Amino acid sequence: MVGAILAVLLSLTPAAEDVAEVAEMRADRLRQVAEAIDAATGDEATQAALISAAWSETRLAASAQRGECPAGAGDCDKGRAKGVWQLHPWCKASMQPSDLVGQAVCARKALRGPLARCGSWERAFGGYASGHGCKPWPERERRRTNYLSKLRAHKARLRSH
Repeated sequence: MVGAILAVLLSLTPAAEDVAEVAEMRADRLRQVAEAIDAATGDEATQAALISAAWSETRLAASAQRGECPAGAGDCDKGRAKGVWQLHPWCKASMQPSDLVGQAVCARKALRGPLARCGSWERAFGGYASGHGCKPWPERERRRTNYLSKLRAHKARLRSH
């Protein structure tokens, strides 16, 4: 449900560079991300993981969504990482700012591989961030768990209306 994903995205603190963004523009922009997450995933756990990864990597900054390196993202892995999920060139979609669905699919794959190999979301985030290994990343897992609860609550509210 795009509406529940969007509600979670809108509840997140905007990137520092986006604090003055007009609310309607932010909602339109994040709706595109929500639609991409919905199209790329079939389960709430993965949706929450993609939200956690995007927020952790770029704070969902508008500049990252345009394919630029957002303020505070360091050097975007020496210019190789692009998009809200900071994907590398192996993901051809990451080089096309307009292909948010493709980016979400690549981010899902970049998380699901380590999840299968490492056995937990907490360790999968370590594999996502480094490209290998299963180093626990409890901060991102706490966020994923929080976003999963929010997704479920929003979906329940949407179904009851």
